[in-house]
Formats: sequence, C-alpha cells, structure tokens
Amino acid sequence: MTFNSDKTLKALIACLEEKKAEAVEAIDVSSQTPFDDYFLLATASNPRQLNALVDAVEEALEKEGLTLEHRDGTPESGWIALESDGILVHLFLPEMRESIGLDKLLEESKRREA
Repeated sequence: MTFNSDKTLKALIACLEEKKAEAVEAIDVSSQTPFDDYFLLATASNPRQLNALVDAVEEALEKEGLTLEHRDGTPESGWIALESDGILVHLFLPEMRESIGLDKLLEESKRREA
C-alpha cells in the first residue's frame, strides 16, 4: 500500500466526475493484490470522451506530483488501463465494460472474502 493512495484516489475521482465520466466506482483491492490498493472504474460515452478521461487522469496525476507507471489499451479497443501510486484506473466504453464484467468479478471476489 502506498502512502498517498487515498489522496490520489480522491483527486482522480474528482477529475473523472468533472469530465462527466459515468458509473465511477472505486474498489479497495488491497487485500486481494500486493500490487494495487484500488481499482477505479469509469465509463465514457464515446471514444472522444474516453480520450478526454485519459488526459484528465494524466493531468491529475501530474498535479499530485506523480508519474504514470503503466498505460495499456486504446480508445478503439474500448478499454484503457492507467496505473500509478497503487491505483489502477480502468476506463471503458459502455459495451466493453459490460463485456469484460470486471465489476461483477470484483463483487464476487469480495463475497468470497467475507
């Protein structure tokens, strides 16, 4: 777990909400993975907004004094993952978020843990 994860998470949620991301959800995965504290999921309504969300996340990280550690995916794929400071941000187009089912997988994982 990294020291600034909670502060960074709040900044990222704020930037995504400001850019009108839908279904923004932060999930604490610190007990499930040694690599990240949180998964932050958000949906963009179209590829152009997906690009805007990526830019917003990168700018928010820079304002927090952090660098992007990893980026994967493209707007054309409908899913972009960005990682920094113990937070893995998953940005989706609606059909890809539904298809991947990450929300459901994480929900089931939480139930098994209880």
